[in-house]
Parts: sequence; structure tokens; C-alpha cells
Amino acid sequence: DELSFSQKHIYLVFAMEESAGRAHCEAKFERIKRSVGKHFAGIMAFYHPDPLGEYPHGDGPEIRGKASNYKWAARQIDNYVRANNIPAEDCIVTVADYDSLFDPNHFPYVTYEFCVRPDAELCVWQPCMMPTLNFWRIYPGVRQFTVTVTAQEMMSACDKLEFKTPFSSYGYPLKLLRYIGGGHAGDAQDGDVITEDFHLFIKGFFATQGKIRIQPIFLPCFNYTEEGMECISEKCACIGSGCIFANWDSRFSQAVRHTSGLSEFAYFCSLLWRSRPGMRYGIKGYQRLRAAAFFCKLMKLHTVSYIGLWTVLAGVGTFFLSAAVKWCAKYQEWNKPSICTDAINEVINTTAMVFYWVAAGLVLLGTVLAAFSFTKLLRVTQHRLEHIANPSGAFTPARQRLVEIGEGGPWCGVLLQLTIEQVLVGMAFALLYGWVASICALKDLWLKGHRMKYVSNAQNS
Repeated sequence: DELSFSQKHIYLVFAMEESAGRAHCEAKFERIKRSVGKHFAGIMAFYHPDPLGEYPHGDGPEIRGKASNYKWAARQIDNYVRANNIPAEDCIVTVADYDSLFDPNHFPYVTYEFCVRPDAELCVWQPCMMPTLNFWRIYPGVRQFTVTVTAQEMMSACDKLEFKTPFSSYGYPLKLLRYIGGGHAGDAQDGDVITEDFHLFIKGFFATQGKIRIQPIFLPCFNYTEEGMECISEKCACIGSGCIFANWDSRFSQAVRHTSGLSEFAYFCSLLWRSRPGMRYGIKGYQRLRAAAFFCKLMKLHTVSYIGLWTVLAGVGTFFLSAAVKWCAKYQEWNKPSICTDAINEVINTTAMVFYWVAAGLVLLGTVLAAFSFTKLLRVTQHRLEHIANPSGAFTPARQRLVEIGEGGPWCGVLLQLTIEQVLVGMAFALLYGWVASICALKDLWLKGHRMKYVSNAQNS
């Protein structure tokens, strides 16, 4: 049999928005189908109609965005499977953004795992997301935030004790989607949420009584980072309405959208309350420990940005207090220097302050180690990145290069650059894309609820 793996086992589905123009989308799909259709078992497109009564003009069942698009596509996929008598237990529905570039071994590996694992029908397959396609095109502050997020995802995948959650691109068994949706995969996802990956997983967690789990795939899935700081590159002097960064920084817009996932924490707590004995979602035994671990994971994700602010304020405050003591000792401008030295020393010369500076030193060391690990990650994936992002490479037939990739494997120079960038701008941009974005998301949730308007990055760039 000369058919490739993809020609026998993979159906390529394009989930498009009808609001983008039906004729335009159909023409684009036809061009893609003529170009790559022969490499797949089937290729099809589904066009998501405009949400009925979309927020903020009505109370329809959907808002425009990835969740409602996925909900529509999952329904059409399930209908197609039923109409063609394809066994649902043999199907995995993988969600991928338009810029997701999978490793060539990803789908064969998932297929093998799906066939041999006894708990395969309860697994969500998650590749290692690596937003490094444009890593050297983005600004240093954005790059540092990317290093932090990627390092967190890599460590989460490798730590067996860490509760894992889906992120960006992932795969669900079709049978599991049907179970979550109460019989139909189209009802598994809700169409009125922003962070669709967390919402579906939380819903599935309680629908399966805590048995669903993330199965990491230790192969890279490359994608782009929102470049952000368009105001600098475009020399934009105007600031739009609402959040002051909203119209000139697409990375900030994406950070606000991600931190709006705080609404999913409330959704988790509501389902957790309904999981108590005698209620619909009954979680028992060991699964209660997993529910507690899930709760802690959500707490960590949605509180670390606020904790960072107080860490910075403590450091700045201590610096100025210490400077005040030295000023008094040198110039003796106060009539009673003891008021300066004794009162302030009671604050800065404490055991708590010693622990603070030790912790700050460990954080700095951890930052350097994270940069070192990230540099190693760039180095070992350089060959993959060059050829997956380059259709003229070893993995694909000759065509034009998609993105420009830096020559040579990263090592000492990259480590030094990332460390210097972290020292100079890392904390400032962590506050911008962490704390400030979280405050904006919290404000939107408070004023508008979880059914906010979905603003795509393209609208802000």
C-alpha cells in the first residue's frame, strides 16, 4: 500500500466563519483543497453562521469566537461520522489554530497511544506548544513573557505531580465529546465563552466524575507569538477608548483574553458545589484529590499575576526605606536621627525581610535557569523548526518557506541575551501582560459578565 498515514487516517476540516464572507472563504478553501487535498483521506469545510443575537446586541446562545466556531464544527463532524457509519470509538477530533505547525510524528504517535492505552477514551492529547516561529521578531519584553509562559507549559508537562490542563491545540476522542455533550459532540462545548480550552476541560472533568486527564505529547507544535507593541513599530500616537493599551498592543489584547479565563474558575467552583454528595456531578474517592489539585492549579494560574505586583512593591518600598536611612546617616538633616534609623530599621531589619530577599534571590536564579532551559529547548528543536516551518525542507515537498528561521543552533549568546533582557525589562512587561491585563479582564468580567465580546488579535494589529 503506497498511501501515506495521512491519506489513510486523517480528515482535514476547516472551521470557517461565515461572517468573513462566504464566497471569499469558499474560494480560499478550494485553493487549499486543490493544493493539499490529495494528501488526506478527506478534506472538508464547515461555515459557522453568525451567532444569533450576539453579545452585546442580544442574549443569543453564542458569542463570536473560537468556542462557538468549535461547537459548530464538532456538530458537523459528528453528523458526518454518523452519516458515513464511521466508528466513533476510532475517531479523535484535534483542534488546531491556523498557525499551528505539528511535528510530522505527532499524529502517528497519538494514534499509537490511542490504540495501546487502556484509558485512551478519557485522555486529551496535548502537544508541547512552542510559540517560537517569530521569536526573534518580537520585542524583548514580549519575548521574555513568551519564555515565562513556555517554560511553565514545559515544566507542567514533565512534572508527574502537576495537574495538567489543555492549551491552544489539543485532541479529544469523539466518543468522549459525545459523552460530555450528553449524546452529541456538538453539545460538548458551550458557545458563549472566551477560553474554550479550559471551559470544555472543566465541563468534561465533572461529566466524567474527575476521570478525564491530559496526556502530554512530547513533540513540538510550533506557532506564532503575538508580536505586540504595534504603537512603537507604527509610530502610533493615538490611544483608543477603554483599556489604554487595547488598540495598540495585540499581545496585551491576547493577555486580557487569556486572563478572562478567571470566569472559568467561577464555573469550576459552581460545578464543584454541585458535585457534593447527592448532587448531579458526584465525585468520590481519589477523584476528590484530583478535584482539589485542579482547584489549586486554577488558583495558581489566576493569582500569580496579582502576587507579582506585591513582590515588586515590596522590593521598591524596601529600597526607598534603605535609601532614607543612608540619607539620614550622611546628611543628618533631621533633628532626631533615631526617628529615621530606629523606626525604619524595625521594618527592614526583620526575619521576614531576610526571607524576602532570599526568596528574591532564588527567583532571580530561577529566571536564569529558565532562560538556560529555554535556550536548550531552542537548540534541540532548531532542526525541527527549520524543516517544519520550511516546506522546502526534509519533511515536505518543495514549496516556498513560510517563515524566516535564524541560522545556527542557539547557545551561549542567546542565553546571555535572554538573561540581560530579563534583568532590564522582564519585570516591567510581566506586570504589563500579567497584572495590568488581569485587572482589565477583571473589570470586564465585573461589568459585562463572562459573555464578553471576542476581540481577535488581527483587529488590534
